[in-house]
Amino acid sequence: LHCFSFNNNVYLKTWFREYFESRLSDFYHQLINKLAE
Repeated sequence: LHCFSFNNNVYLKTWFREYFESRLSDFYHQLINKLAE
């Protein structure tokens, strides 16, 4: 169950990353830069 949950999280993170990079690239990268400060 733990591995299943982890794999789902990886899948969702990958999907969201691809979605934001294709739809909201500038906003997404600015948000990541702020979080990385």
